[in-house]
Amino acid sequence: MAPFPSLFTGKKKPSDQDRQTAAQTQTQTQAPQQTATQTPTSPPVQGTQSPTPLDLRNTLQRSLGNRNLARSQQSSGSGSPPPSGPSKEEIRQGELDLQKDATANRLADKYFTGLQSTTATELTTFLAKDKQTAALRNSLRQAAISAVQQQVENTGSVTDQQKKDAKSYAEQLVDSQNVLGETLKKYAGSTATPRLGDTQKEKLQTKAKEGFAMVAPKPGVELSKQLKEADKSAEKQTVGEARQIGEATLTAGKQSILQDMQNDLGALSVHVDIKTLGTDEAGKRSRLENSLFDATVIDQVYKASLADPIRQVVLLKLGVGRSAFRRSDELNAFRDSLKEAGRTQARTDIDNQLDSNSLTSGKSNVGKQYYGMLAKAESHSTSKSSVDKVMGTHADSILTQLLPQEPTTKQLKEAAQTSAYSVARSHADAGDKIAKASKTGAQAKAAELYKIIMPKAESEARKVTKGDKETGAGPDLIKRSELITQVGQQVTADDIAGKAIKYVIEEDSLNKGFAKVAKIIDLAVPAAGDSASLEFELKIPIQAGAYFLISLGAEAEKEEGELSLESQVSIGGGFGGFGLDVNASVGFFLAAQGSNSHSAVNLMSYGMYRQMRKFSAGAADSLWGHGGKSGKSKLEEAELWAAMIEQQEMSNEDNHVDVGLTSQVAAEVNAGVFEAEAALGHKRLNRYDKDAVTDKAGSFGDSTDLAKLAEKATALLSGSKRRTLEFESALSLEIAGTGVDFGIALELAWMDGTLKEVEIAVEAGLPFQYGEETTEWAKTLAKLVAPISGLVKNSVGAVQNTMKDKKGASYAGTAADIGTDTLFLVPEFDAWGESFASQLQDQDEIQEQMRSWFTSEELDADELSNKIALSSTMDFSLNISAEKDDAGKFSKWEVSLEIGQTKGLEIEAGIMTLAIEKSKRLGKLALSKENGAYGLKGGLVGIEKT
Repeated sequence: MAPFPSLFTGKKKPSDQDRQTAAQTQTQTQAPQQTATQTPTSPPVQGTQSPTPLDLRNTLQRSLGNRNLARSQQSSGSGSPPPSGPSKEEIRQGELDLQKDATANRLADKYFTGLQSTTATELTTFLAKDKQTAALRNSLRQAAISAVQQQVENTGSVTDQQKKDAKSYAEQLVDSQNVLGETLKKYAGSTATPRLGDTQKEKLQTKAKEGFAMVAPKPGVELSKQLKEADKSAEKQTVGEARQIGEATLTAGKQSILQDMQNDLGALSVHVDIKTLGTDEAGKRSRLENSLFDATVIDQVYKASLADPIRQVVLLKLGVGRSAFRRSDELNAFRDSLKEAGRTQARTDIDNQLDSNSLTSGKSNVGKQYYGMLAKAESHSTSKSSVDKVMGTHADSILTQLLPQEPTTKQLKEAAQTSAYSVARSHADAGDKIAKASKTGAQAKAAELYKIIMPKAESEARKVTKGDKETGAGPDLIKRSELITQVGQQVTADDIAGKAIKYVIEEDSLNKGFAKVAKIIDLAVPAAGDSASLEFELKIPIQAGAYFLISLGAEAEKEEGELSLESQVSIGGGFGGFGLDVNASVGFFLAAQGSNSHSAVNLMSYGMYRQMRKFSAGAADSLWGHGGKSGKSKLEEAELWAAMIEQQEMSNEDNHVDVGLTSQVAAEVNAGVFEAEAALGHKRLNRYDKDAVTDKAGSFGDSTDLAKLAEKATALLSGSKRRTLEFESALSLEIAGTGVDFGIALELAWMDGTLKEVEIAVEAGLPFQYGEETTEWAKTLAKLVAPISGLVKNSVGAVQNTMKDKKGASYAGTAADIGTDTLFLVPEFDAWGESFASQLQDQDEIQEQMRSWFTSEELDADELSNKIALSSTMDFSLNISAEKDDAGKFSKWEVSLEIGQTKGLEIEAGIMTLAIEKSKRLGKLALSKENGAYGLKGGLVGIEKT
């Protein structure tokens, strides 16, 4: 294949226009000669006209004719005959000769220019693609890149970072602006040009003339056709010569290039022209400086991606935020030493504040010690915050050492600018994309720094906990000592003691422990004269009428200035059949009398504590102590709580708590015309009150020896011995169509073996029960008079509670009581109550389902009656109570007549019975004697006077 295909192949033949143009050029060249021989009548040949073959022939004929005329004139004078005229061949040859030089010049110019262009192009291709010149290309490309970078470096008023960013785009600039291509083109041209001079052009002219002359004149052929043939022949010879010249020149050029490559390639960099690429890039980077980063974002990245994560790593190494089981033994020991230092300082600070802190300075000695103990227990956990602060400060010092903020943020800023510049240099108006790229760059740099700094930070933190891993040195004991000292100082600075005291005083765990229970009690008995009870009983059949009995009961009763609570859990067994039911049970009994609901539940808790100590001192200490967190033993913590309860609740000599065992035998009979029941009970109790504590422990309140709390706990394993014997009986029958309930109760109480109290109560009641028939007058009393009276009493109670600022649960309980009384007065409630009772009684599936939870035996038909009772009862009672004094005389007694209302809900679901009663006193008339003085007391619907 020819090395110059674009030059020597695919070219069209010269056109008539080309030949005419060449003829015109030749004619103009010969114009001076023609002018000398032209006759005056010969038309001039204009330089701007294109002579046709006919014009050329006319011109040639005129020239030859004039020449013959001259010869004729010369020969006439001499008498010799004139010579003959030119032959047609001569004329045709002359016509061809006129075109030859013009054609040769034209073809030489054309193919010489083509040789220059094609040779440079071929050499450029050789330089750009040939494997032999790969090293040269790489060298020139690197030279161009270096030149751009050097140009950036030489740019003035540009920072080092800006130069660095601009330099990073040198390679991209060189490639995108085709610097290498232009350099290779320039080098190729400089290599080809010296090898194509006038000599090569003259060779082309000569070959063109030779080719033109190869066409013989043929007068019989049209001149234009002969001119085309001559032109074609001339071009063929020119092409051949051009090919030879081109091949030789290209070969020589390649050899020259390869020879250059044997020498210093750097010398060829003179062909590199980068113009102002580096300067422009540096200027662009400088102009965009402030748009490439946001200082706030940089600070955020420093904090979120570096400082905080590494600080967290250091803190974890120091034990902060890791549970004990995830820490090594060495780290646990280190943490424990710091925490103990903090707790010790907190306890010292608490002791120092008990007399000066306004929250505790006015309290009794027991109160100070109790709340001090609570504060110390609280500080057991809160002092850890001071330990963590000291660890945080130590972590910060490590960060300052390894990750100083100012130089680090400078690195992040530069990384952000570098990243953002990649967008901004070509899209300066893309603010969001620039900001995103800036943040991404900062984050990438942060991730890079994190990998470097994090291991160093871990190692630095380890030095104080385990030692230097690299050197093998043990823990830095000097630094440890400094940290322990700092913990104590931090605890004092954080006022852990003051905060702990404030917390335990405001939280008042002494009274808030059973606060929710107290609220429920206030809901149940909102006013004086109110009482409420709940009894839950399970009778699990065994066989042939025998059953296993589980019973739970609770009762609350409120009087002016006092509130009594009772609860019991008992188990037993019984037998039922032929209308008779007999059972026996034993259980645990707990009762307390306090000044209010909080007082009563606190005393209940105290009673359970004393009872539990008899069976498991460890359990009692764990439940009522604070795990030794105050620095005292768990026993001391529990007994200090007990001493506080004694002082707070038992200073009122009427307040007490009874705890012990109860037993009972009961029987019921249903004879059809009447129903009767009777129960005989016995209780063996320990009573704890001020007298019992003083007698057993030898001290009470502030006189308690806080150094001998263990001895006190042992002394109070039992209180005053209280025994009670109780008898109750009830009878229900119908008189003249009216159901009437009668009851009698007797209670005898012995204290330390001496009969101390006697109580007798005789009761009668007129009940109204939905679903049961009764007389209208009884219904009026029980369903109308009693609820109306109850509404009045509740309203009075609400006013009294408001005046006493006791709106809370007591007020809510009064409102609820008013609501239930109102329901009994609404006619629509009658239909609802009867329907509800009837539906539940008829739901055999419910009975069977609940029974199946406990036994597989089927219900008898007799067991499906009277399964629910919604009732309101008008109660009348005569009560007699007497109490002996220390001399053994009944110096204190009371006889009273009372009228009350009882609302009840009783549900029997096979083996389960749930009974809820709410009673309130509507009126009272009492005669009493106390301390030798008689008194008369009366009250109606909540208003009582003495």
